[in-house]
Amino acid sequence: MRTLGVLIGLLAAAGGAAHAWVTITGDEGNRPIIAGRDDLFAAMFLGGASYVCVRNLEITHDAAVWAPALYFRGGIDIAGSPSSHILLQKLYIHHIDEGIVIDDDSLPGAQFTIENVTVHDNPSRHAYPMYVQYGLSNPISLTIRNTVIANGYGLVYIGPTVSFTCENNLFYRPGDSEQVEANGRTYTIAQLSQLGGGNIYGAPLFILPAWGTTGDYHMLAGSPGIDVGTSTGAPPFALDYTIRPQGAGYDMGAYER
Repeated sequence: MRTLGVLIGLLAAAGGAAHAWVTITGDEGNRPIIAGRDDLFAAMFLGGASYVCVRNLEITHDAAVWAPALYFRGGIDIAGSPSSHILLQKLYIHHIDEGIVIDDDSLPGAQFTIENVTVHDNPSRHAYPMYVQYGLSNPISLTIRNTVIANGYGLVYIGPTVSFTCENNLFYRPGDSEQVEANGRTYTIAQLSQLGGGNIYGAPLFILPAWGTTGDYHMLAGSPGIDVGTSTGAPPFALDYTIRPQGAGYDMGAYER
């Protein structure tokens, strides 16, 4: 794989190839922070890119700006042009509008994978924490594993034409029973296991949800996301370079307790 350095700000990735993926990564154990403001469209735009891996990053709102209208609008946006074979891994995305957007209207069978990602949304902005193929009929494949999606105003939306593999994820949309829309229906707290094995609901118990470097998105003891992830697709190191697993099993999200 080729490895590209990361610039703090608005990023766009060129595509790779099946034999030469492009990797956009922060240093192991020393994540860069992409902090934005002024209603920027997205921290990272991957529309038109294929064979790209993004990992070891934090994406958030600039702590120096507090007016709600000045947030990043989105974390990672994959839309507008055909994309496929994109892997998002060991990221945490917080205090912005929409954590991850995937909208591909012209490449049937495009493949996307999200593993060990933490999304902590901003419920004051009335948006989805993640949406995929909203209003689009193009069939694509999406796999989400060992991921935490918390605190969104809206549910996680996955369009009905998406072939969706969803395993060992923690969802937390407080104040509403409906957590996910996928496969042409909604899934309540009690129905999350019907999405796939190991999917659960509960407060992640982050140590310190906050802006930028002052935050700490490790999970406290007693979090429902500890030791209940799957080894399938799990990276050998967490975002802070802790070896996985610790304890009885793999943790969900970007960190390992």
